[in-house]
Amino acid sequence: MCEERPDTPPEQIWERGWEGHERAQRRRMARLPLWEKLAWLEEAQRVVRHLRGQPPLEAPSPDVAAGSGSEQV
Repeated sequence: MCEERPDTPPEQIWERGWEGHERAQRRRMARLPLWEKLAWLEEAQRVVRHLRGQPPLEAPSPDVAAGSGSEQV
């Protein structure tokens, strides 16, 4: 793993090898607030749909987003 200096922010440290990078990515994601994690996930889903050549998803209607209870279980 790389040598960490106390004056270097974690975002600016280069990890050696895949394992070091994977651990650092997990730490960075764990520090994010929930709303940022959800935004990241939504963007990742858009990228996947784009790469697959699928059309973008439409935004849910306000009554579905609010949970009107009209959905079947």
